[in-house]
Amino acid sequence: MAKHVELTPDEWRQAEAWIASRPPAIQAMIRRWPPDRWYWLDPPGQYAVLISYGEDETVRVLVSGRHNKGVARDREVCGVDPNNLTECDAPREV
Repeated sequence: MAKHVELTPDEWRQAEAWIASRPPAIQAMIRRWPPDRWYWLDPPGQYAVLISYGEDETVRVLVSGRHNKGVARDREVCGVDPNNLTECDAPREV
């Protein structure tokens, strides 16, 4: 599936060190839903990228107006159940 950002080897090393410092539940979420991928959020049926992982096992995502029809401007959505995210191909700009 598509990545919305490519990390350099050095950035990956730094990310791995940071991931290792997180609580086990957060580490598991990061491994299952990597932050560098595009996701389809259903419902409501929109493209999203991950911003953060919560200890309550929810995530915060960015829904972009550039990639979602009917979204006037970018917005962050908190409290998303990550089970509603499906990794997908990169969306086209609308």
